Amino acid sequence: MRHFIWAEQSECAALPQLVERCEQRFRAKKVMQRAAGSAVYRERWAAAGVVPEAVRTHAELKTVPYTTSSHVREAQSRHHPDELVCSDHAQLWISTSGTTGTPKWIPTCLEDLDDLRELIPRGESLVVGKAGDFSVLAISAPAPFVSESAGYHLLFSHLLDDRHAEVTFVSLPEASDGLLFARKAQTEGLFAFPSLAVVIAEGVARLAAEGAADLFKKERSLRNLLGVIATRVLKIKARHIFKFRWGMFAGEPVDAYRQAIVDNYGLEPSATYSATEFGGTSASECQVHAGMHIYLDLCLPEVIPEAELQREDADESYVPQALPLWEAPSGLTGELVLTTFDAAFPLVRYRTSDLVEVVSTDPCACGRTHPRIRVFRRTDDVINLGLIRFSIYLLKGKLEEVRVHGRIARWQARITRVNYKPKVLLLVQPAGDVVPDAFTQEIADKMDEIEGVRQAWENGLIARPEVRLVDEVVEQRTATGKVRLAIYDDAYFKET
Repeated sequence: MRHFIWAEQSECAALPQLVERCEQRFRAKKVMQRAAGSAVYRERWAAAGVVPEAVRTHAELKTVPYTTSSHVREAQSRHHPDELVCSDHAQLWISTSGTTGTPKWIPTCLEDLDDLRELIPRGESLVVGKAGDFSVLAISAPAPFVSESAGYHLLFSHLLDDRHAEVTFVSLPEASDGLLFARKAQTEGLFAFPSLAVVIAEGVARLAAEGAADLFKKERSLRNLLGVIATRVLKIKARHIFKFRWGMFAGEPVDAYRQAIVDNYGLEPSATYSATEFGGTSASECQVHAGMHIYLDLCLPEVIPEAELQREDADESYVPQALPLWEAPSGLTGELVLTTFDAAFPLVRYRTSDLVEVVSTDPCACGRTHPRIRVFRRTDDVINLGLIRFSIYLLKGKLEEVRVHGRIARWQARITRVNYKPKVLLLVQPAGDVVPDAFTQEIADKMDEIEGVRQAWENGLIARPEVRLVDEVVEQRTATGKVRLAIYDDAYFKET
């Protein structure tokens, strides 16, 4: 039970103590020595003169080159999978979704699974209020993709500690069946994309109304008539049918869906942030809901301030400087950089491409002292519509194919929301005279060719993309003069 003792000591320690434990664990897990043997790092580190044994603190770590998803993909394409693994054996391989390119396959070993015995109870106490036996319905992508790994890790940690856990895995096509099973099994928790949870709740309300009407048609009784009236007046919702006590949501900003989840499920949603590449590292909201706690004794987080990102944007040769999270002031926004302590596949200075805000490094009202962050959006070229994500350059390529009913002079994608549903509003400045309706439809058809977009709006996961012709696209530029092709409106970050 050493894991729980370590966790309890680490929850409320002063920030300097947490920093000391972070660096101690970085050394104890031999992160640099392990990583040096992986094809992801060894050639680049040798070229940069990195001596793994000499890197023992953050002051020395910041001289080590950054790692990106491209480095992982390149190593994966050039080498045998065994050359990526930093432990003796991999017991489990999990794939990322591949939304930004070829999927990355991430290994996990027994030592990592053992470490989950520390991480998972701490996450449970954040979301549920205590660690213990539980049951959860996990609605995610089909195995072995990105959103599956958290559920497996959850289950494995309980099996290793001989604790009771019931985890029901279902993917979107089987979500309705999974909910019916969860109702019978009296499942306590729900884990899902927030957008997916709300779309399912809307379907429940719609089916309840249709079911009541069908019953009345078959038997015109007073009871069935009251059922029809109830579904119209009282608005039957998921919370009237499913009795989830807690919910954990990931994969996209939760704030935009928070009130809809409260209304539909009758629970306060907890946001969590992770990725398959991160292994056992994650950040989660506590019951105060004032940012997500990121545990300093389980990873070494840094932030590249936006000003540094802009300098890099202007000069590709410039290497942006990162601050350790514990030195970052409240309100600072920038790209999150992670060094993880996993045994099979440690990430060293991994640029996540996620823009975060440092909420605070002061103690939280819950009593925990680990820093808190809030995740905003991607810093790279990916348009994030929740379950649907695609490169701005993929969209650019599709728009360059528009030529039957006219051509595009300039365009700008505004990422916004309609209620809680993400939406792309495409502002288009035509090059010369066009037939508006035909031109607009051609552009819309090209957008629908992007994988998943049409299916997403037809199934209610996103609002239907809108093409709007304008006399002039008013360009927005970065501080370095680069034109922004995709702009996230304020409405994207909250329910409108």
